[in-house]
Amino acid sequence: MLRVLYVEDDDIATHIGKSMLNLFDNIQFTHAGSGYSALDIFQPNKFDLLLVDLGLPDISGVELVRMIRKQYSQCPPVVAITAHVNPNDDTPQGISRIYAKPLTHELVQEILNCFHP
Repeated sequence: MLRVLYVEDDDIATHIGKSMLNLFDNIQFTHAGSGYSALDIFQPNKFDLLLVDLGLPDISGVELVRMIRKQYSQCPPVVAITAHVNPNDDTPQGISRIYAKPLTHELVQEILNCFHP
């Protein structure tokens, strides 16, 4: 079972993401609608993967990861999902992979293959 903290603020993207994640029996996820609510939910060893929108309304997904890494000695891999992917940009520090929205069945399968073989 892959335990995922899914951080997404947009209602439509959240609905799509939850629908896609629910298609997989081997994924258990918890949703947070903002960076600070994700910080409140996060606990070491509770999640195997963070699936984070980079453009959150309160703090960026990158800042969320920095705060988790500063507060805890362990942070699971982080996959960023964003509407603004530029192939020329470097992947932000602390982010394992970055993908364009929307979260699709194929994308969830690829993430599973990478982080939960």
